[in-house]
Amino acid sequence: MGYTASEFILPENSAPGIVSLVVRNVDFLTSENLDFPLPGNFQWALRSVRAYVRTAPSAVTTAPRLGLSKVVSGTATALRGSVPVNAAVVSAADELYDGGRPGAGIMYLENVAAATTSGLITQVSNLTAAGTATVGASTLKVPRKLVVTLSDAAGSNLAGTVTLVGTTPAGDKITEVVTVVAATVSYTTANVFATLTAVTYDFSSASGGTGAASDTLDIGMSTSLGLPLRYSEVTKLVSAGTAEAVSSADIPAGSFVATTAPNATNDYTVYYRSGEAVDSLPAGATLRLAVTAGSETGSDKRDVIVDLFRW
Repeated sequence: MGYTASEFILPENSAPGIVSLVVRNVDFLTSENLDFPLPGNFQWALRSVRAYVRTAPSAVTTAPRLGLSKVVSGTATALRGSVPVNAAVVSAADELYDGGRPGAGIMYLENVAAATTSGLITQVSNLTAAGTATVGASTLKVPRKLVVTLSDAAGSNLAGTVTLVGTTPAGDKITEVVTVVAATVSYTTANVFATLTAVTYDFSSASGGTGAASDTLDIGMSTSLGLPLRYSEVTKLVSAGTAEAVSSADIPAGSFVATTAPNATNDYTVYYRSGEAVDSLPAGATLRLAVTAGSETGSDKRDVIVDLFRW
């Protein structure tokens, strides 16, 4: 077992409110699932997760990761994908997740820029090696999925990888690797980016890649807009003053596509429900903490605190 003790800190009189699960001395050098049945006949929603360092490793090659799932009738469903734990921080908290309370809300997105195929980096020419792109303004006015655009001008059947690093609307660090295959020159990221802080690429023959000096790489913004919190449903959308249906929604990613496309002047009023489908746990569920060990030297033990809202 990768921890020494756990406890629930309950509100008085078993009333609805915030409940904290404190798991002490979790060993992040050991990959395992830690399961905690949730007590009482309550509904639950994941609110936040933090990890406090007890003993820090002397060296870190790859940071460990922590994921969260709900287990109902033996079936596990991800509440939160695996995120890296900052093993270099000592005597401080890693805010791994901030999910808020379930409920409804309204979000106003003003003058949303049109989708582009370029502009977030200085265009990279000569895709024959590995390198680092120059990122322009790192913060997007409205979080959204990004578009990786390539030009196979030489007909060289491009092959390689493009790695994007940034943060999600919730402030989590995020890395997404786009694998480039022949005949495909446009890729939309699976994740919503609020910031884009670094872009690297590798089309070198040493890594099995192919490219040519006349081939190019650029990154732009898609039509898929992200909300700054996790949601379960867009109940109403008003685009440029007119109510309309959502063209499509990617709930796990926290994004949606409006029927009326962004054009730098259109505003969007989004009515949503948050947390109910993505972050909720029914009565009798088990909360699972999935620890994935990194590559570290020394000891890495932490106290993990999970705050839940029950009602």
